[in-house]
Amino acid sequence: MRILLANETGAVPHLGCRAVADAHARLLGRAGHRVVDRLFLNALRGHEEGSDKDVVAAIERDGPLMARLADVDAVVVNGEGTIHHGAGRSWLGLLQVAQGLGKITLLVNAVLEETNGFESMWPRLTDCTVREPRSWDAARRLGARPRVVADSYLAAGFASTGTPLAGDIVTDWHGQCAASGAILEWYLRHEGGTFLPLRTPQAADEWAGLPHRLGAARVVITGRHHGVYAAIVAGRPFVALASNTYKIEATLEAVGLARLVVATPQEAVAQRDWALENPGVFRALAARLAGGRPLPTFAALGSGGPDREEEEVAALAADVARHIVAG
Repeated sequence: MRILLANETGAVPHLGCRAVADAHARLLGRAGHRVVDRLFLNALRGHEEGSDKDVVAAIERDGPLMARLADVDAVVVNGEGTIHHGAGRSWLGLLQVAQGLGKITLLVNAVLEETNGFESMWPRLTDCTVREPRSWDAARRLGARPRVVADSYLAAGFASTGTPLAGDIVTDWHGQCAASGAILEWYLRHEGGTFLPLRTPQAADEWAGLPHRLGAARVVITGRHHGVYAAIVAGRPFVALASNTYKIEATLEAVGLARLVVATPQEAVAQRDWALENPGVFRALAARLAGGRPLPTFAALGSGGPDREEEEVAALAADVARHIVAG
């Protein structure tokens, strides 16, 4: 099947975004599908002003974009970190326009919070996968038929590369979450540890080795959603702080670990101690989240032919390189 993948984050200097892009290429390639076109993050920024009708009209007036839509069988929107608090409207409009053209439409790996509009689009989605139950509730209210599937991060092609990190590892946090940042800075000052920023060009380039590097850590203290997932893949104890949506809280609620999301320095220390006393909780968490099977993120597309995973990973790298050169 020929696919246009929209909201592609493979060029973002964030290791979680890079891992998710890799995972989507691998999952689609294993199923025999071909990503023939990509719309990168912010590609439709100029199409999201005004009402829902205005967004749709702006897309329909974009002749080159409409030609690209006409050339594919399916339009897949990566919902990672984008469609919340009124943002991501151009991607929702794109799905609605694609449906009008008779295309298969998927919204995948999404967090949905304070999302509304495009009422006719949601029930017509071929599939809608969200990462946690709160987003499932939101999608149901919007009229979709959602499925909860763990973050695509779990399907990325990780590698045993990089220098292992020992002791307490403290990551950065989302820029909108000053309170979480203050607690992480407090922890570094008073409890010590190694600071590991996740949204830097170097971290993004070295994304594949992060779980391996965390494998020797005593504990991970993180304000990043994909910091949580990296610790989960590594099987290491962790403590989390809130990000810019409820994605972290909702993910951990779903596996009975809401206690690990903390809001004060004292809670961070207390939950760290609990995590260290209960290491077995973290060893099998990745399998629990994935349901013990390969992620069914793109199950609705079925099989498109022989396995072409390596070709799709190479195509992603080439598309990202072209996008970066084009600016």
